[in-house]
Amino acid sequence: MPKISQYRAIKPKNKYHAKKIQADGITFDSRVEYMYYIRFIKNRYISFDDHKSFEITPRFKLNGKTHRKRVYSPDFIEYDTHGQMIKVVDVKGGKVTADASLRINEFEYLYQVPVVLARYNYRTKQFQEKVK
Repeated sequence: MPKISQYRAIKPKNKYHAKKIQADGITFDSRVEYMYYIRFIKNRYISFDDHKSFEITPRFKLNGKTHRKRVYSPDFIEYDTHGQMIKVVDVKGGKVTADASLRINEFEYLYQVPVVLARYNYRTKQFQEKVK
């Protein structure tokens, strides 16, 4: 029987098995996110941000316990010519988790901007956009 020291540690993977991709000076969280960028954002010459964090719940204390602030970081935010948010896109390759759904709802309530879920269909190789 081999000794434990003969095995090397395996680097922990992303819990959704996504691999980061870096292109055009942007680090994408997944291949699907990169594909959305190539198809819908790159050649449109629009003003956008990627992975900008928005505070949805501030840090607070309750009964002596400090609770961390909660943030929502959508994948892409599109702006009009005046710098106002017009579209917030969250790219999903799979299901929307309950935590993600809650953060999206809180963001929509606080910032009054609808979040578009861009889901990738692996069978048809197309994105389906749906306002949450």
